[in-house]
Amino acid sequence: MVKWIGFLWACVFAWQGVAQSWTAKDSLIGYLNPYRSWFDVTHYDLQLRIDPDRQYIQGENTIQFTAIDTSPGVLQLDLAPHFTINAIHSNGQPLSYQQRHTAIWIDWPETRPGESATITVAYQGRPKVARYAPWQGGFVWDQDEKGNPWIGVACEGEGSHIWWPGKDHFTDEPDSMRMTFAVPNGLVAVGNGRLVDTRKQDSTTAYTWAVKNPINTYNVSVNIADYVHFTDTFSSTVTENDLLLSYYVLRYNLDKAQQHFEQVKPMLACFEKHFGPYPFYADSYKLVETPYLGMEHQSAIAYGNDYQKGYAGFDQSGLGFDYIIIHESGHEWFGNSITASDLAEVWIHESFTTYSEAVYVECLFGTQKANAYMNMQRMMVRNKKPIIGPMDVRFDGWADDNDQYYKGALMLHTLRQAIGDDEQWWGLLQDFSTHFAHQVINTDSVIRFFNARSPFDVKPFFDQYLRHANLPVLEYKVSQFGSEEPVTSMSFRWKTDEPDFMLPIPVDGEMKMVSTVWTAMERVENEWLPETIKDYYVRVKRIK
Repeated sequence: MVKWIGFLWACVFAWQGVAQSWTAKDSLIGYLNPYRSWFDVTHYDLQLRIDPDRQYIQGENTIQFTAIDTSPGVLQLDLAPHFTINAIHSNGQPLSYQQRHTAIWIDWPETRPGESATITVAYQGRPKVARYAPWQGGFVWDQDEKGNPWIGVACEGEGSHIWWPGKDHFTDEPDSMRMTFAVPNGLVAVGNGRLVDTRKQDSTTAYTWAVKNPINTYNVSVNIADYVHFTDTFSSTVTENDLLLSYYVLRYNLDKAQQHFEQVKPMLACFEKHFGPYPFYADSYKLVETPYLGMEHQSAIAYGNDYQKGYAGFDQSGLGFDYIIIHESGHEWFGNSITASDLAEVWIHESFTTYSEAVYVECLFGTQKANAYMNMQRMMVRNKKPIIGPMDVRFDGWADDNDQYYKGALMLHTLRQAIGDDEQWWGLLQDFSTHFAHQVINTDSVIRFFNARSPFDVKPFFDQYLRHANLPVLEYKVSQFGSEEPVTSMSFRWKTDEPDFMLPIPVDGEMKMVSTVWTAMERVENEWLPETIKDYYVRVKRIK
């Protein structure tokens, strides 16, 4: 019997008293309790045999970890409860365990900080089938036009525990990972990183992939199909190194893909210029054709936009680029390299990545087109609830709201206008992406970084957009005095939930700071018009 279970449930139920509507299952997967926080995973070695006909997987995962605190007698791993666990052992010694929802509580001897150990979980079963990948994730068991199996998996919202055992929490990325997928002969299995070994047996071929960089567990992926492979090279002017571009596409789409993926190199040049070096040179850049729209799987980006312009063929911007290539590649910097510590703060992934689309547009089409691209996204924002959701329960906000994408990106676009110095803005953005490369951070980390390098206090600014539903409202009043040469006097203030909110606006060609207190400004020229802040994502209201 696993020790300390009573104490664990006391912690869970205490948390439920705060979370109220959340279940024990939500807390077990979302909360970094004492049985998950005492150890740090350093390496995964996942080995699976995948049977497309039965939609079945079987294998084991070996987990290497280091104690960062004294073990409390229990180690928690995570795995969907419908799988059968065949064995759990360490160095050949079987271990006792107990399951509750997605948690596996394993009896573990005292381990002191700095000590390392290995544990292996052998299991089998049918993984969850995706209802609508990637938003409602799981395995996708499909067929290509020739009737061949075409399989993929996406699990950002649900978590990696829906198909393999490990420590499924955003805060713990392994330093490296090895994955081996055995599939029926004639199919190719593609994982993250680089292919390091291929072993053909009687009826199966095993493909082994290795990742040399830290990787978030939801980014681990497998793609299986009758793929053909081709490569290209991106010669970076930033790093002066060559980056391997690797593409796996359905056999009959080879010619189409070779032409369509030419978009990748100018995009990488743009992103490296503004965000710093591509974060995963050792693991290469890879696009893999998938039976669902797309996902940012690190160094194995899922591509399912069917070689079309825009988003699933809808080219709203009229600029002719493939949205999935640009957006999902932007995640290599924001989401894969820089990772939020909790799914509730996934704006760190999505807002910066959505803004990266406008960065790409500016690189290729100019600032005016980029501003138009950003302003076009206003129609997608709801402003019904805060962008940041409840913490510690693996809150998935995609179900009914896209504000973490569009509102967050418009927030960043507004900050650029308010700083009013593009050289400073681009330096700030690049410093942010390079400073936090390969790190797990939270919202407070982002705010502290920007605040230390911005010309005004941006904490209330970020808090207003992220922690409240309401937009800032710029209120203004106009009065005139004098008869021969009338002087226009204007007063401004911000009306916000955050009492210390401040944001400069352009007045007479200069940036003037406005707070939540009325600030008077005299002008001799024509009345200030709301059009001067048309690229700010705010509301404007004239007070009579």
